[in-house]
Amino acid sequence: MTALQAAAGPHFAPWACITPRGRPANRARHPSDPLQRLSIAGAGRVPRTAAQRLQDCRRYAATHTFLEAEHAVVDPDGSITISGHLGAQVCGGVHPASSTWHPGVATFTVMPSAAVQRLRNSGHGPVDVPINAASLPTYLTGDTNGRFFVYTGPSTAIVSMTELYYP
Repeated sequence: MTALQAAAGPHFAPWACITPRGRPANRARHPSDPLQRLSIAGAGRVPRTAAQRLQDCRRYAATHTFLEAEHAVVDPDGSITISGHLGAQVCGGVHPASSTWHPGVATFTVMPSAAVQRLRNSGHGPVDVPINAASLPTYLTGDTNGRFFVYTGPSTAIVSMTELYYP
């Protein structure tokens, strides 16, 4: 465990959910991520076996879709169009969980009423902060958290997005 990981406390895990193109896989995820909470050692929990972690990963992968946002604009109807890359979680292998990113640019549409959570550093680790979907393009221009999101709904009508922690 590095000094940075020790300082971050329980918000750091020894492995990550996301492996962005060309970046190391051994990174922490946001503590609100259900798979992250299941994998954090200590805190009075019984350690999970590799088979249990794999099952958790597969359950999480079946119900979550990821995107890496590159650019976003607000459309005349109030929806937001995001250009980025689609991701899929891969379970097993060297890391208990990682993601693959499709190389081509994809287009995603976020509904005007979508629940969007961005990350903010609280001094004690990252926290979710709700923002209006219409402010997403402005937020992304200065985002230093990696622009990785898990979303719900079809890519043509996203109804919620939560930014994942990737330092």
